[in-house]
Amino acid sequence: MRPYPQHRHDLSVERKIYYYRHCRGRRVVENDFGILAQRFRIYFRTITSKPGYIENIILVSCILHNYLRNNKMFLIENNSYDEIDQTTILNDLPSIGINAQTAGFNVREKFTDYFNSNEGSAPWQYGYI
Repeated sequence: MRPYPQHRHDLSVERKIYYYRHCRGRRVVENDFGILAQRFRIYFRTITSKPGYIENIILVSCILHNYLRNNKMFLIENNSYDEIDQTTILNDLPSIGINAQTAGFNVREKFTDYFNSNEGSAPWQYGYI
């Protein structure tokens, strides 16, 4: 999903709220995926599979990361990943095709409505636009 294409100062208040919340969420996700990618190399390439499989891969890697962290089990520094067999079950997952752009626009509108509704708005969000 992308933020709205206009310049930030040209946006309506509703779209500015969405823009802020979108960017804030993206920063958090990018930081977290950076941590996961350093530990699990699968995130350095595109995972083309069904969304359910991808969600499970992400969930399992988060659980494994937390388990290793809580039990003080860390990866060996400077490990040679070239020696690791690159053929995994993940290579055999089926890929899917969708019209991501249209779906993304629809999801963006739903989030815009939600972030500006009584249910989805946060009191602090107006201080950042």
